[in-house]
Amino acid sequence: QREWAGKKAGEALGLSDKVLEEAAALKDGEQKSVPFAEKSEGRTLTGTYHLAYYAPWDWVLAAKAYDADFDGAAAAVREGRRHLMLLLAVLALAVAGASMVVFAKVAAKLLDPVRQVAEAGRRVAQGDTEVDVTYRAADEAGDLADSFRGLVAYLREKADLAEAVGSGQLAVEASIRSERDRLGKAFDAMLRNLRAIVLRVRTAAAELADACHGLAEA
Repeated sequence: QREWAGKKAGEALGLSDKVLEEAAALKDGEQKSVPFAEKSEGRTLTGTYHLAYYAPWDWVLAAKAYDADFDGAAAAVREGRRHLMLLLAVLALAVAGASMVVFAKVAAKLLDPVRQVAEAGRRVAQGDTEVDVTYRAADEAGDLADSFRGLVAYLREKADLAEAVGSGQLAVEASIRSERDRLGKAFDAMLRNLRAIVLRVRTAAAELADACHGLAEA
């Protein structure tokens, strides 16, 4: 009965014999897709019938879709994908550009104290102890700048000590900062030796003066 009724309905709807055969062979709850091709205005249109058998009513439900109906959607999907890829490329370039700017700023921030220390080091190597590194921060670069300022202060202290000794001020004291402070120890030994020499010279001068005085009285 389903086959006969389906044939009548199929003829009325223009369904092919193949589609009707597939519809008649369906069992309860079964579904099937059947491709088709038909002529329309001199063109061949292709598509698919989606068949489903509904047993309580002894009906076969058929949905017909032309491939051309999906071409627009597929084209839209392809166009959307192209736009998405373009957007991702633009975003990637923007992120890369922003990263380069941030990297350049970070690099400049890190290199500035290094440049300051390098320039100050060149000046100290030429004997200039009046240099100053202005960079201060609670990071590794700040530690480097602090250490260099300590080195310059140490050299300046020894330079001031040498100037004082050179001007005859032997009462100054040479500070020794640690057991490994060779320069501090050398200044301390030099001062003690100079004081001993001066003391011997003064003693010899006093003895000579006394001898001369004794000769003069004789």
